[in-house]
Amino acid sequence: MRTSTGVAGQVLADLGVTDESLSTLIDDLDVAGTGDSTPELAAAAAMTLTVDGGTAVLTTTEPDAVARIAALVEQAGGPLTGEGPLAGPFIGLHQALETVSGALEAVLNAPEPAADEPPPTPSLRDRLRRRRTG
Repeated sequence: MRTSTGVAGQVLADLGVTDESLSTLIDDLDVAGTGDSTPELAAAAAMTLTVDGGTAVLTTTEPDAVARIAALVEQAGGPLTGEGPLAGPFIGLHQALETVSGALEAVLNAPEPAADEPPPTPSLRDRLRRRRTG
């Protein structure tokens, strides 16, 4: 769509498809069960990030991850923390969360287009805003 000189871009433009309408349609599609659904996309779709008071909560319903975590918690006899022998693996988890935090920060700090500029392709920030209000 973004390459208006390509065949697909020209056909979509001739059909009246815009970047905005295409982004909206893609956001609204459930790709589960399609050829576009990868294991990583399915796992990401099973995740939720929320805040409960002063605690950030990352949850997943992805069956393999839940089974692995359940087995670890059962072996430990209760919740796992990053203290003691698990400090090393939890450092890796913390580093992964820092990477996520950096990506989230980049989305939140994306510059807003000037009022006199033509609207760009919807940014991830705009798409998140639309999902939240939609």
